[in-house]
Parts: sequence; C-alpha cells; structure tokens
Amino acid sequence: MNKKLLNMFNVLKKYIIKNKRIFIIGLLIIIPLIVFVIFTDTLNEKYKNSKSPYISLLGEK
Repeated sequence: MNKKLLNMFNVLKKYIIKNKRIFIIGLLIIIPLIVFVIFTDTLNEKYKNSKSPYISLLGEK
C-alpha cells in the first residue's frame, strides 16, 4: 500500500517536472480559487443576516 502511494508520487513528480508550465498555470488557477472560497466564507460569517446573492454563494450554513 505504501509502495503504491510512493510510486504514484514519483510518477506525479516526473509529470510535474516535465510539464512545469501546466503546473504553474494550474497553481495560478487553483490559488485564487482557494483565496476566493476563504474570502466568501469569511463574508458569510460577517454578514450572515444579509441576503446578498454573491455573499451566500457557498450556500446556507
């Protein structure tokens, strides 16, 4: 089980080294997405009573 995981990690590492450009583009897409989710989450906490459509993007809690 552990060897399989390590093998997958090595394959991923080789893939990332070969395709650095794709990896960087992926990071550029993923990081702002994570920041946006965290930001909307804090907005949800601050303005729970307000019914603005983009503030409640993540749905009701």
